[in-house]
Amino acid sequence: MREILFRGKYSKKSPDWIEGGFHKDEDANICEISYRYYKKEGETKAGIWVYGVVVPETVGQYTGVTDKNGKKIFEGDICEVTTFTYDGVDIQLLGEVCFKCCSFVFQDLKHPNIEVLFSSVCDFDTDVEVIGNIYDNPELIGGEANG
Repeated sequence: MREILFRGKYSKKSPDWIEGGFHKDEDANICEISYRYYKKEGETKAGIWVYGVVVPETVGQYTGVTDKNGKKIFEGDICEVTTFTYDGVDIQLLGEVCFKCCSFVFQDLKHPNIEVLFSSVCDFDTDVEVIGNIYDNPELIGGEANG
């Protein structure tokens, strides 16, 4: 069974992300991420559930895979992807992780009409690296950096 996990930011200017379960309260117009808080690092016994209100547009789902450095890949991440080798040359793209038509894809940032399905990537352990995300690193997609 795959892990269902979301992440979101406390504020647009904060560097802090939280990961956990997702809840959207339409009536109160808020999004929350719930996670288990432990008093001691490494504690595995019952912690308390904490609900953090997050910026709705920063919420992204975990794709179920990690990059070559073991980092979890979420919607909104920006990744360098080696898609295939042609005549001994690695073909690479810089892509935003998106969910489209019931599948996760890398949306090429230089050529928006090009999408690479996750299932087309041979080996995430060697071919994919998260280099940022669209919220903390807008300069990677042509926007202005926060700060």
